Amino acid sequence: MIVAAVRELPNAEKILARVPPESLATLEDCYGSSWVPARPYDDVAEALLAEVGLAGICRFFEGQATSWSESKLLGPIFKAGQRIFGLTPAGQLKWLGHGWRVTTRGMGELCTREWEDGLEVEVTGLPPSHRIPRMVASTEGSIRGLVLGYDAIPLIETDSSELAQGRIVYRVRWTMD
Repeated sequence: MIVAAVRELPNAEKILARVPPESLATLEDCYGSSWVPARPYDDVAEALLAEVGLAGICRFFEGQATSWSESKLLGPIFKAGQRIFGLTPAGQLKWLGHGWRVTTRGMGELCTREWEDGLEVEVTGLPPSHRIPRMVASTEGSIRGLVLGYDAIPLIETDSSELAQGRIVYRVRWTMD
């Protein structure tokens, strides 16, 4: 999924030229419903970061999140969340922890809880290899994209003050467009 999405970018050739060929081959051999190994995925994400910066990473993953409902792996989770929680950003955000468990291995936990007039999304137990600003930006972008998928305007406060300990907190509100 990530390689195909990068190929859609105007600077795709420059980004993919930074990725080791064996990482690209591994990712291109993965199917939409198979596990993606962390190292090749991270190689692409690091190449993307080098070309577009943290703000670009956030925008890229925002776009990825808006396409979740069409994914073979994530689409059923997205649709189940709609049936269970309704057609609001709150419902899908509450479902994120389940999606995190299904789609990641060894990446800690994600939980969502009520917070003031929105929700708090907390990631804990990130492995040392992912206690980096790119992880903060990509996760924020994913949350932002999910909220935008409901024609809502996301308002996100990100607290990464405990990133070195493997914890990030996103306080998420939205206004309906």
